[in-house]
Amino acid sequence: MTPHLLNKLRNEVWSIEPGYLETYLSSIGQTEAMANVSSLAELSSANPASPLMEIHGETAVITFSGVLGKRLDFFEKLFGGADYDDLSEALAEADSRDDIRNVVLHLDTPGGSVIGLSEAANNVAEMSKPVYAFTDTMAASAGYWLASQATAIYSTESARVGSIGAMILHQDVSGFLENLGIKTKAFFKGKHKVDHASFKPLTKAEEDDLQERVNIAHDLFSKAVKRARKAKVSSEVFDSKIYDGAKALEVGLTDGHIANLGQLLSLIQS
Repeated sequence: MTPHLLNKLRNEVWSIEPGYLETYLSSIGQTEAMANVSSLAELSSANPASPLMEIHGETAVITFSGVLGKRLDFFEKLFGGADYDDLSEALAEADSRDDIRNVVLHLDTPGGSVIGLSEAANNVAEMSKPVYAFTDTMAASAGYWLASQATAIYSTESARVGSIGAMILHQDVSGFLENLGIKTKAFFKGKHKVDHASFKPLTKAEEDDLQERVNIAHDLFSKAVKRARKAKVSSEVFDSKIYDGAKALEVGLTDGHIANLGQLLSLIQS
């Protein structure tokens, strides 16, 4: 696993379905371990990202799928990551083009990192043209934060929607290191310099600090949904639960069911 990604895992707040995060990280780590230097060089010479936007008549379809983050590295994009900066660029292009009247944000994501998320969601909210969020698979956590800022949200009946929540993972490897006979001593200045370090157990103050970061992210997420969806959403949706499409409509997370992307395009363009 790259140092960049490992740092994100240990230090960032995530708004994502936990099982998907574990699978994503595991797949990257396993593939890196199997790959040799020459094959990595060949892969890195190619661009793993495909254009996000396709034009259908007067509608731009922006497809945003995978684990979401900001300034993703090569491996993160190669194995299914999607960058908030790329989404913002596609939105800006769609908003500036005279031949585009509507935008569909086609989502297939379990969520991602909170860093960069609120800014990307604001870009959705600030579009001058109607934005229709749609998922026929999953729009969870960070994905739903983005969807919630659209003009309207549609899903298939079998899609999974919601998971309004946040989390942060901390790994305490001090016991493991002790069993190996390894002792780590940090020399530092500034009382918070080694806060949350994995080579030592967390203090109560450090636990409180991490929980506060999670609480702040959840509060921002909840306020964004309430501001955009107004009175449509039930209070139960803010407990991080994910819903099937039928229930998501019932609790106000979506505005209707659409069978497929083609049907939505026909509805918009009619």
